[in-house]
Amino acid sequence: MDIYHNSRDIEFRKPFGASPCGGNIELSLYAPKADYAVLRLYADEAGEGLIDPVSFENGTYTWRFSAPMDDLVLWYFFVLSIDDNTYCYGNNRDSLG
Repeated sequence: MDIYHNSRDIEFRKPFGASPCGGNIELSLYAPKADYAVLRLYADEAGEGLIDPVSFENGTYTWRFSAPMDDLVLWYFFVLSIDDNTYCYGNNRDSLG
């Protein structure tokens, strides 16, 4: 199963590193066999939310959104549907991105 996102690669996360409050963020996920994918965002202070992709092109889903105006840390992972199965794709156990 081909699924790929690298939080340290500008092709998958723009901007790299911290984003200013209210700044634009773009995340991408390569998942050509997924029937659908959503982005799950979570912040301790702000709760959680699901965001639909803005595009799917050449096997890559893309999301664009604005960072919250509050100074907080956002966590995220992707939820995918492939052949009637649901998968969560996120950070590895070593928290290396």
